[in-house]
Amino acid sequence: MKYLMTTILLSLFACLCWQCSAADTSEAKSTATMAAENGNFTINVAGLGAGTVRLVGMLNDQQFLVDEATSDANGSVTFTKDEPYRQGIYFVLLSNNANFQMIIAEDQTFTLSTQVNDLVGGDADRR
Repeated sequence: MKYLMTTILLSLFACLCWQCSAADTSEAKSTATMAAENGNFTINVAGLGAGTVRLVGMLNDQQFLVDEATSDANGSVTFTKDEPYRQGIYFVLLSNNANFQMIIAEDQTFTLSTQVNDLVGGDADRR
């Protein structure tokens, strides 16, 4: 009986050690693949003009100001940050109070272009 209990305890201990090492490895892999770049992206909105553009984050039912920048006379605005933006869904609130949603993921160096009178490209479908 003593031999049986020792075998069971050693087996349980071995399984526990194996599970812990597997969890540590998968956590390290997911952290390495989820490393995001520093935030540096440009949004071009043809027809917008100069003004303040806000990047608004969403968490559950709450919205919060993440960043703001000034667009130039051509409607071009660049958001730059020394660390990555949190990955997720954001609203871009334009100076004319129009807005659209976008997703920020690991790749945070990009340019997005749209038009102030057709932010998401829906007019092409209605013609």
